Amino acid sequence: MLSADLADRLNALLEKALGFYREFLKLEQEKYGVVAAGRLEKLDACMKREQAFVLKARGLDRERQKLMDETPAPRATLREVLPAFPPEKRERAHSLYGSLSAAVGELQKANGRCQKLTQIRLNQISRIRSKIENNPELRRTYGESAKAAPPPEGFFSEKV
Repeated sequence: MLSADLADRLNALLEKALGFYREFLKLEQEKYGVVAAGRLEKLDACMKREQAFVLKARGLDRERQKLMDETPAPRATLREVLPAFPPEKRERAHSLYGSLSAAVGELQKANGRCQKLTQIRLNQISRIRSKIENNPELRRTYGESAKAAPPPEGFFSEKV
């Protein structure tokens, strides 16, 4: 059985993680809208914010592991430790864990949709470039204007 103090700290971590992953989900949904709208200039800002979220997620995981090290089964998962919560704190822990699992699942789905849409967009760009490069008339039309105009700076992020 976990101590009431450790159960409280684990519940506080679950609450903190739940809020964090809900915010992360909002960012992923925003990123999907940016990619869907073809707003590449905004994608870089989303990617930078996403990197910050990933770093914070790692910090939350380290915090979780420190707390789990205090449990009787330090290598167990949170789900496996839930039955060891004191009865008066167990229902809250189950509720938070369920909500957190749902939020993380939604985040994973949103991230998968973003990756799929980004891949579709990149394939479209690749096909267009291939058509231009393989068609002398299009190459002449677009090739000359592309050479005359300076390349846009920062249009594509290295992250894309």
